[in-house]
Amino acid sequence: MKTSHSREDGLSLIELIVTVVLIGILGSAVVVIFVNSWRAQNEATTTGQATNSGQLVGQNLERAVRNGVATRVVGDRLDVHTGYTDSRQCQSFWVQNGGLFMSSTTTGLAGAARPWADAVARTAPGTPYFVLTGTVVDYSFNVTTDGAPVTISGEAKLRRADQGASGPCWN
Repeated sequence: MKTSHSREDGLSLIELIVTVVLIGILGSAVVVIFVNSWRAQNEATTTGQATNSGQLVGQNLERAVRNGVATRVVGDRLDVHTGYTDSRQCQSFWVQNGGLFMSSTTTGLAGAARPWADAVARTAPGTPYFVLTGTVVDYSFNVTTDGAPVTISGEAKLRRADQGASGPCWN
């Protein structure tokens, strides 16, 4: 007696290879989508953090200048003698080794530095971070992120510049 085998008894080798290749292609597509979404989320997170840090720096810098009685720019450093009588009387903001720093003291400008942002760069080659024109301070810098750099810029004007620069800050 002869037994006949039908084609539906199982998968042929070709059908098995085609199935494995299709599963591999679909699996690769899923991995690519996952990796791209992870990268996009990471870029969005670092950009958001850079924006928040930059806004905080801008707020503090502008507050210091608005409450200042005198300012000066020395290289990549902005010094502000404020009208405060507490530990915020003498404030400095500066860029050094790619980081943005701030210090506040009651006497002189050699207070303990507090880092604000890590990867700071000029908005264009040769562009100063701080520009003092009369009683107006303009500031501009880029914070580097995993995506595009975040530009932080603004200006602030001394409100009480008529009181002069007397006091302990420039000593």
